[in-house]
Amino acid sequence: MQKKRALSINSGEDVRGKTLRWVCLIIFVVLATRLVQVQVVQADYYQNLAKEEHVKRWELKADRGNIFIKERSGIVPIAINSSVYNLSASPKDMDKADFDEISDSLGRITGIKNDEFKDSLEKSEKRGYVQLAKRLSPEVARKITALKIYGLFLESIPQREYPEGRLASHVMGFVNTEGEGQYGVEQFYDKILAGKSGSLKSLSTADGSPLLLPGDAETVETPTEQGKDLTLSLDRGLQSRLEEMSRSSYEKYGASSVSITVMKAETGKVLAMAGAPDYDPAKYFETEDAEAFKNGNVTDSEELGSIIKVLTMAAAINEGAVNKDTTYNNTGFVKVGDRTIENATSGHTGVISMTDVIKYSLNTGVVYALNQLGGGDINGVAKDKLYSYFHDKFNFGERTGIDVSGENTGIMYSPKDEEGNAVRYSNMTFGHGMTASPIQAGAALSSVLNGGSYYKPSVVDSIDGEEHKPELLRSGVVNNDTAEQIKFMMSQAGYVPKIGGYRIGAKTGTAQLLENDGTYSKTKERGTAYGFIETGEGTFVVVIKVEAPTLDYTHFAGTKTAAPILQDSINWLINYYQPKKLGGTSD
Repeated sequence: MQKKRALSINSGEDVRGKTLRWVCLIIFVVLATRLVQVQVVQADYYQNLAKEEHVKRWELKADRGNIFIKERSGIVPIAINSSVYNLSASPKDMDKADFDEISDSLGRITGIKNDEFKDSLEKSEKRGYVQLAKRLSPEVARKITALKIYGLFLESIPQREYPEGRLASHVMGFVNTEGEGQYGVEQFYDKILAGKSGSLKSLSTADGSPLLLPGDAETVETPTEQGKDLTLSLDRGLQSRLEEMSRSSYEKYGASSVSITVMKAETGKVLAMAGAPDYDPAKYFETEDAEAFKNGNVTDSEELGSIIKVLTMAAAINEGAVNKDTTYNNTGFVKVGDRTIENATSGHTGVISMTDVIKYSLNTGVVYALNQLGGGDINGVAKDKLYSYFHDKFNFGERTGIDVSGENTGIMYSPKDEEGNAVRYSNMTFGHGMTASPIQAGAALSSVLNGGSYYKPSVVDSIDGEEHKPELLRSGVVNNDTAEQIKFMMSQAGYVPKIGGYRIGAKTGTAQLLENDGTYSKTKERGTAYGFIETGEGTFVVVIKVEAPTLDYTHFAGTKTAAPILQDSINWLINYYQPKKLGGTSD
């Protein structure tokens, strides 16, 4: 009996052993299979997963395009790129006992008081980040790097430099701390100048910095598209001179602003666009009055006064309603509805020609021209015709499309509007009851003087070396005969002395400023002036605006303030460019 029991026990143990061996074999097979799956079948997947845990992505900033300005010898940079540096620290990674020494070293290099660094470190000793200084120069940043202090970090911040200082600041604009263009061409062409950022994918170091792998094509996921360069149509010498005139006139006349634009009638290209007050685009953050950022040549839409008489006369002549020799009886006033419109000055009564209307700036004369557009009445036909010229051809009430930011449309009432009555349209003939900017006025006059081609004004000559061609918006604004008559009429005005070999013409304007209650001021005025120089190399157009000169210069502010600037500008233009005379010879 005992022997049989022993055999029974041994048989049970053998079964359990076999079971255990099978279990172990199955586990081994499963593990081996899984290992093969991980190491062979899914090897790439797990390798990439492990790699991704140590891979980060960074934005690659594109370099902003440079901006150049023309001068006689070629082009010179007026906006370029550089960097400043922000300094930060991780106090928790530093030894508190070293705070004094670190602060002393930083103070010597930066010129900032040692205590400021020490206070920042001590107040944030348990934190991983604190900013210590902003906008440090590259030279200072290099000296800080040479200290090799663990826990200090320098962040490169793109910065725009303007080698020519304040030159053309209203045209240029500036770039803010976020790298965005503000005002001027910096804003208008921001996307073109900024380019497109790329992205970098790379293994990172312990402190989170990218560990670039030379030759590894996967490190750069998306390449940057660098910003394009701009070359302005502005002339450096002319721009500089007109800015001097703007500032001196601004101070002399006690004006709230002065604006000067010079452009070519045949292309719409702006050769100079100056104004005061202005600012330093590299130190825009120090500018206290935001009005200094505005380019009054494009942003200020106002009543421009009697310079608009030239355009009224162009419309009437082109329609065959009058010509330069047409006469009317000037009594010094004219009744329109329930209003009486008077000339700004007495005298010149009796039979007067349209040329004398421009010469003596007679309000009654341009109202007469409007009357003739309607066949002897200021009716719907007369208003429709004037509106078609002012709005549809001269672009008043619309943007010219000039390539600087902030352009204003101005106000132009349609004859269909309740405000578009006969009285308003009579006032519009001499530049009241409507508003426009100097660039709108300059583009309109250019389209008359060049024989009827309206070009979009532009301050840019080329983009990345490719010509930025003049853009013709419309043709047939007026005919050549109208252009010749207007040139003659303006040349008889006498605001600018004649210079042999060139045809020079001008027209001034004065407008009363509006008070806060909407009434016209009796003491505040706006002086404006139009001028042109026809040469053997094309026609220069000059537009001047002097806003709110002091009392000594009011009452005919156009003649007293804008005309002298116009005369100086024209004389300087001829001396500077020495263009060929109309006969084809050099001056």
